[in-house]
Amino acid sequence: MHRKYGPIIRINPHELVIKDPDYYNELYVSASTRKTDAYVHFLAGLNLGEAHVMTVPHDLHRRRRKPLEPFFSKQGIGALEPVLSSLTRRLCDRIDSHKGTSKVIRLNNAFYALTGDVITRICCDEHPDLIEDENFSPSWPDSFKNLSLAAHVVTHFPQILIPILIAPTTLIDWLNPKYKAFRESEAVMRQHVARAKAGKAEGRTYGEGHPTLLRHIAHSEMPVSELDDTRLAREAQVIISAGVHTTSRCLEYIAYHLIEDEKIRFQLQRELEPIMAGYPEKVPSVSQLEKLPYLSGVVKEGLRMADIAMHRLPRVSPEVPLKYKDWIIPKGVAVGMHPRFMNTDPEIYPEPHKFWPDRWVGDIDPRMDRCFVPFVRGSRDCLGKNLAYAELRTVIACLFRPNGPVFELFETDYTDVEPIHDYVVGLPKLNSKGVRVLVH
Repeated sequence: MHRKYGPIIRINPHELVIKDPDYYNELYVSASTRKTDAYVHFLAGLNLGEAHVMTVPHDLHRRRRKPLEPFFSKQGIGALEPVLSSLTRRLCDRIDSHKGTSKVIRLNNAFYALTGDVITRICCDEHPDLIEDENFSPSWPDSFKNLSLAAHVVTHFPQILIPILIAPTTLIDWLNPKYKAFRESEAVMRQHVARAKAGKAEGRTYGEGHPTLLRHIAHSEMPVSELDDTRLAREAQVIISAGVHTTSRCLEYIAYHLIEDEKIRFQLQRELEPIMAGYPEKVPSVSQLEKLPYLSGVVKEGLRMADIAMHRLPRVSPEVPLKYKDWIIPKGVAVGMHPRFMNTDPEIYPEPHKFWPDRWVGDIDPRMDRCFVPFVRGSRDCLGKNLAYAELRTVIACLFRPNGPVFELFETDYTDVEPIHDYVVGLPKLNSKGVRVLVH
C-alpha cells in the first residue's frame, strides 16, 4: 500500500499509518515532549483496561506505570539475577539430561517454561515450576498462541466479548479448552493479590524473601482506587503474558539460527569460552554478558528479526496536532507505525532478512540503533525490556556455552520460526510445531 499510495495512509475513518523511519521518534515520544494516549478502539476488545499497558489516558497510564518502573529498571532486575541464574541453570540441566535419549524436545515449550517461571517469581510469592514438567508445560504456549490468534477478532468486534463474559466458564472451556489456562490465571492472580495485601496488613516487610511485584505494589504509595483486586490481578496477568510470549519467541528464533548456522555458533562460543569457564558453579552476571560484543550482536539480531512487536501500535496526541511533512494531523487522530518496517529497512540494514550478528560488531552505522525498535519507544515503550535483555543474554550464553549440549534440528526449518503472521506479536506458520531438537 505504501508503495502505491505513499508514506502516509488512512487505513480506516479514524486511523493513519506512516512509513518513514525519520518520523518514528516524532510519533513515539517521551512524556516530557507531549502527552500520548493509547487508541481506545485498539484496546477495547481485550477487556484488560485496568492494566497500565492497556490504559488509554496519558496521565492515568503514567500514574499506573510509575510505581512499576523501579522494579523493572536495571537495578531492579539486578536484584533478581539470582532467580534468573538459578532457573537458567535448571533449564540447562533438564536439557542436558536428554543427551543421547533420542527424545525430541520442543525448545519453544522449554523457553515458555523458563520465561514463565522467571516472570511468575518476579510477580508472585508462589510459582508454577513449569520447567519441572516432563514436557515443559506445553499448555502455556498453546494458551498464549490461542490468545494471539483471537487478538484481531476482539479488536475489531469487541461486542463478541459480551456473551463470552456472561457464559458459564464450563461452556467456554468446552468450546475453547486452550483458553482455559489464561482464563484461570486471573483467579490465581487475585489470590496472589490478596496474599500480598494480607502480608502488608500483618506487618510483613516488602523485602522478605526476594521482592515481588505484587508486594511492591501493595507497599507502594498508589491511591486506594488503584489497589483494587481486579485491577492488580489484570496488571499481573498482562505483565506475565507479555513477559512470557515475547521473550520466548525471540529465544526460539535465536536458537534456531545458532543451531542451523555452525559458523555463527562457533564464533559465539569462542567469545563465551573465558566467561563460561566457571559454569555451572558460576553463572556470569548480566553486566559481564553485556560487555560481550558478539553475544550482544546475536541478541540484537534476534530482537530485530523475530518481530516480537509486529503490529502498528497506534498512538493518539490528545492535546496538540501532529505534523508530518505537509500534513497536519488533528489532535485525537490515531497514528501508527509498524516496527517491522523500521527493523528491516534495507537502506539501514543491508540484506535485512539475513541473520547476521556481525552487523552489530565494531563501527556501525548510527542509523541502525536509531531504527532498532523491538521494544517500541516513548512513554509507552516496553516496561520489561531490561528483563528481556537479561533473559536473552543469560539463556543464550548458558545453553550454547562451549562444551555444552549439541543440538540437532528435528523436522524443523526456517518456516517454523519465520514471522509471517501479524497477531500483534509476529508468529510463524500456524501449523508449526516449533523448533524441535535432539540433544547429543
